[in-house]
Amino acid sequence: MESGAQNQLKRADALARDGRVREAVALYEQVADQRCEQGDALVAVALYRQSLMLLARHAPDPERQTRLSRKWVDAYTPLRIDGNGFEADGFQTAFRLAATAVQGAPAGARSHRALCVRCGTAKAAAWLRCRECGFLPELRRDIATSLLMSELTRSPEQLSELAERIRSGEGNGVPPDIADAFVETLFQGYDRRDIAGLAPVHAPGTVAVVVADDRRAGAMVEVGSTSDAVAGKAAFEQLGEAACLCVLGGTEIDSLDEEPCVDGPGLLGGRRRALERRLGERIEFGRWRRVGVQDHGVVASSTVGHTVRVVAGPGGVQRAGNALAALVALRTAPTASAKQEVLDLAAQIADHIAMVGPECIDDESELALSDDMKLVRQPFWCAPYVTVAEALSVVAAEVGSEIVVTSFARLCRPAIRDDGPDTFPLEMAKRVG
Repeated sequence: MESGAQNQLKRADALARDGRVREAVALYEQVADQRCEQGDALVAVALYRQSLMLLARHAPDPERQTRLSRKWVDAYTPLRIDGNGFEADGFQTAFRLAATAVQGAPAGARSHRALCVRCGTAKAAAWLRCRECGFLPELRRDIATSLLMSELTRSPEQLSELAERIRSGEGNGVPPDIADAFVETLFQGYDRRDIAGLAPVHAPGTVAVVVADDRRAGAMVEVGSTSDAVAGKAAFEQLGEAACLCVLGGTEIDSLDEEPCVDGPGLLGGRRRALERRLGERIEFGRWRRVGVQDHGVVASSTVGHTVRVVAGPGGVQRAGNALAALVALRTAPTASAKQEVLDLAAQIADHIAMVGPECIDDESELALSDDMKLVRQPFWCAPYVTVAEALSVVAAEVGSEIVVTSFARLCRPAIRDDGPDTFPLEMAKRVG
């Protein structure tokens, strides 16, 4: 590579390290264009991909990402000697869709028919469970790969040919580098490292959650403790569950301490104080929420555990309990509430509420929500190329029943001061004594 291009790349690397991502990408793109003109597609492909990754992670720019995606596909296509059957126009369509996903789904009906990445069976949408093999794409790469194998990016004829290839054991034909960059582009607006309201360190304790056996109601309660040594005890978890059962069975609750225990004798406050004496630390109830369906439907929950970063160890330290939790209630027809598609969707929307943190509706008088509520207009957490409203309509058509979000709630433990990862183990040691 000529010295001029090498100097440009060194300059681009320095800009990227300094956080000047868009300037770095401009230089990477310039060098990649030059390499394409000189017939060095391998270097160009690597630079286009690096640029897409940087933009997706640090400086989303749908227009630039779409342009880079097209260039990347054009450079990559001549290198495709494995005969996987994916055409450049299909890639361009997919990346154009992914790059603009954060802007929301377009108006009007779209066909979401896709193939299962495991068995090749057709299904109504990429994020749905396969009825043939039961596979539910929960990993982002599986969802993204399924989108690449859908009518949003491929023709029905191409899908039929691809299904035959999967069934014959030839694989789905999606190159790993395509899948990786596509995931980065598709989920650019929803980084798992940036969950709404999730601080580096939350106050010790948990947000306990219980969903009734018939899935028609759910409750969650904040239970605080002095230290994680208490929050990790089984008796503490049982107290949280008992508080949730009280909220589930109660009507007008002024104080949880005055509620009779559902799973044993006495009042909940007496049980809490007895546990305080037994463990030698303070325990208190915080906020609580109850969500349910009046007629027919389903309630689902989602939780996110406490996690803090430490210097030693790559994965961080897992603390006891939940930092946040969410509940959602969906109203459906009686024949649809127990269908697997509805149960999966309820769980996915609960995950969306936990991760994205839309403004919750807590007032009983506001539980009947209109279609213009903020939640349903948001890009869907598990498949952001559709809105929550479009995901509801796709599953509703699949099960033959209207599906409506009637209520939802989210509780997050309060953040506490974080003096840095070096001091956290010492802080915990002082609390435990």
